[in-house]
Amino acid sequence: MLHWPKTRVEWWRQKISANRARDEVVQDKLLELGWRVLLIWECALKGKNKRPPDQLVSNISDWLHAGNSFAELPAVVV
Repeated sequence: MLHWPKTRVEWWRQKISANRARDEVVQDKLLELGWRVLLIWECALKGKNKRPPDQLVSNISDWLHAGNSFAELPAVVV
Protein backbone atom coordinates (compact mmCIF):
# COMPACT_ATOMS: atom_id res chain seq x y z
CA MET A 1 0.00 0.00 0.00
CA LEU A 2 1.33 3.38 -0.97
CA HIS A 3 1.55 5.96 1.80
CA TRP A 4 1.34 9.48 0.44
CA PRO A 5 3.50 12.20 1.99
CA LYS A 6 1.62 14.66 4.18
CA THR A 7 3.11 17.68 2.39
CA ARG A 8 2.92 18.61 -1.29
CA VAL A 9 0.46 15.75 -1.84
CA GLU A 10 -0.69 16.89 -5.28
CA TRP A 11 2.90 17.33 -6.49
CA TRP A 12 3.75 13.77 -5.37
CA ARG A 13 0.60 12.34 -6.97
CA GLN A 14 1.50 13.95 -10.30
CA LYS A 15 5.13 12.86 -10.06
CA ILE A 16 4.30 9.24 -9.24
CA SER A 17 1.60 9.11 -11.92
CA ALA A 18 4.06 10.43 -14.50
CA ASN A 19 6.70 7.91 -13.35
CA ARG A 20 4.22 5.04 -13.72
CA ALA A 21 3.17 6.18 -17.19
CA ARG A 22 6.82 6.48 -18.27
CA ASP A 23 7.63 3.04 -16.85
CA GLU A 24 4.73 1.45 -18.77
CA VAL A 25 5.94 3.00 -22.03
CA VAL A 26 9.48 1.72 -21.41
CA GLN A 27 8.24 -1.77 -20.46
CA ASP A 28 6.07 -1.95 -23.59
CA LYS A 29 9.00 -0.87 -25.77
CA LEU A 30 11.30 -3.48 -24.22
CA LEU A 31 8.68 -6.19 -24.80
CA GLU A 32 8.23 -5.04 -28.42
CA LEU A 33 12.00 -5.38 -28.88
CA GLY A 34 11.89 -8.97 -27.62
CA TRP A 35 13.22 -8.38 -24.12
CA ARG A 36 11.77 -10.10 -21.09
CA VAL A 37 10.87 -7.77 -18.22
CA LEU A 38 10.89 -8.63 -14.53
CA LEU A 39 9.68 -5.77 -12.35
CA ILE A 40 10.81 -6.13 -8.73
CA TRP A 41 9.30 -3.59 -6.38
CA GLU A 42 11.56 -2.07 -3.72
CA CYS A 43 9.05 -3.17 -1.07
CA ALA A 44 9.68 -6.79 -2.13
CA LEU A 45 13.32 -6.34 -1.10
CA LYS A 46 13.02 -4.39 2.14
CA GLY A 47 10.50 -3.38 4.74
CA LYS A 48 8.16 -5.34 6.96
CA ASN A 49 6.44 -7.10 4.02
CA LYS A 50 9.58 -7.97 2.06
CA ARG A 51 9.88 -11.37 0.47
CA PRO A 52 12.20 -13.80 2.26
CA PRO A 53 15.46 -14.21 0.28
CA ASP A 54 14.78 -17.87 -0.55
CA GLN A 55 11.30 -17.00 -1.82
CA LEU A 56 12.66 -14.13 -3.91
CA VAL A 57 15.28 -16.37 -5.51
CA SER A 58 12.63 -19.03 -6.14
CA ASN A 59 10.26 -16.49 -7.73
CA ILE A 60 13.00 -15.18 -10.02
CA SER A 61 14.11 -18.70 -10.93
CA ASP A 62 10.51 -19.71 -11.71
CA TRP A 63 10.13 -16.66 -13.98
CA LEU A 64 13.41 -17.37 -15.77
CA HIS A 65 12.45 -20.97 -16.47
CA ALA A 66 8.80 -20.27 -17.36
CA GLY A 67 9.72 -18.07 -20.30
CA ASN A 68 7.03 -15.48 -19.56
CA SER A 69 7.64 -12.10 -21.17
CA PHE A 70 6.64 -10.05 -18.13
CA ALA A 71 6.35 -10.59 -14.39
CA GLU A 72 6.01 -8.35 -11.39
CA LEU A 73 7.16 -9.06 -7.83
CA PRO A 74 5.52 -6.76 -5.29
CA ALA A 75 5.80 -7.11 -1.52
CA VAL A 76 4.35 -10.15 0.17
CA VAL A 77 0.64 -9.66 0.76
CA VAL A 78 -0.09 -10.11 4.44
